[in-house]
Amino acid sequence: MISIEQVQGALFDLDDTLLDNGPVDKPELWTHSRSRLAAIHAVAAAHGVDELSTVTPKESTDAFMTSPVHSLRGSIWNILHMKGLTGNNTGAGADPHLMALVEEIITEKNRVHEDILLEFGVEVPGATQFVKDLAARGLSKHLALATMAIQRDVDIFVGKYDLSDIFPPERTITIEQVTHPKPNPECFDKAFQSLGLPDSARRSVLAFEDNPKGIASAKAAGLYVCAITTRFAADAPELLAAQPDAIADSYAEFRQQLGMAAA
Repeated sequence: MISIEQVQGALFDLDDTLLDNGPVDKPELWTHSRSRLAAIHAVAAAHGVDELSTVTPKESTDAFMTSPVHSLRGSIWNILHMKGLTGNNTGAGADPHLMALVEEIITEKNRVHEDILLEFGVEVPGATQFVKDLAARGLSKHLALATMAIQRDVDIFVGKYDLSDIFPPERTITIEQVTHPKPNPECFDKAFQSLGLPDSARRSVLAFEDNPKGIASAKAAGLYVCAITTRFAADAPELLAAQPDAIADSYAEFRQQLGMAAA
């Protein structure tokens, strides 16, 4: 593991890396699962799409976890594919009706999610203090977010935990700012560039992620990748296949690995 003295910056995913979306063994309680399922059912009822009216919490979560791209849009296309409404799980070649349906679900999900996030969204234990301690070590200008969340959700979280000064807009990369979702490296590459460091510093910049697709994104951007096991166990084949540089079950454990003082 790299030592804290070698670290020149750090990038963080949001969902399940800083923001705890719910208990790992109860996916039906995850904040995104709640709002995604509510949106699917609402749009299904509005348009009489019987196949979507029967989507279960487990199916919604499975669709997100197995989507080829780490995004809301990707998970919805995966659900449509699972329900036999489209021939593939990417939306390629889909007819305009299905494309409009997906966009309506996304709009409704984002609308519903604001209230759910305000009520149920909490930090991953120790995350906020860990970020603030990195900032206090002289890294305050070299910390950034690299997330597939929308800007509004980022604003809610950083406001709730007093992180707005640490993650200002110019160092916050969200789904609105990327063309290619994770596992493509674009998101983490843009976040790294926001730090103003030379390319030679990439392996001295920590990238914190929970999802194998996000880990692959950060690895492809040339960063030092730290996987936190909020969603995937340390020995999960998917996580190991992504080849993170370090794995920990908590930010307290990352502190130990980096040689930082306990919180």
